[in-house]
Amino acid sequence: MRKSILVGAVLASLSAHADTTTLVPINNVAQFFDAYDNAPNASARSALELMIIGAEQAIMSANAQASQAGQPLFCEPMSASLSTAQVIQLLRIGYKEDKRYAVVPVGFGLLQAYDAAFPCQGQKAP
Repeated sequence: MRKSILVGAVLASLSAHADTTTLVPINNVAQFFDAYDNAPNASARSALELMIIGAEQAIMSANAQASQAGQPLFCEPMSASLSTAQVIQLLRIGYKEDKRYAVVPVGFGLLQAYDAAFPCQGQKAP
């Protein structure tokens, strides 16, 4: 019930700003940063930040499941709690350092960025 209310509030917020926000398809990291860096207003930037929040929640859930099976995707310290701005910066660093990020979906790019920032001992990047 609580999750439904939150989703409803987010959708209402996005639709309330529909007249000032131009949503374009975001198929990869390069398109995300093009849209984010050139956002025409705060509403457009907020919509893109919601996309990052969703992608982060998805990879955190996947990592929790993989960790329970003894094969974590990345090993973020328990003390780490990144803000949305920090998560975007983490993705930006990966994008600037490795142009292969440009063509991958945002969620996968974010997973690669987390793995690069928080690698597990003796494991390779996904």
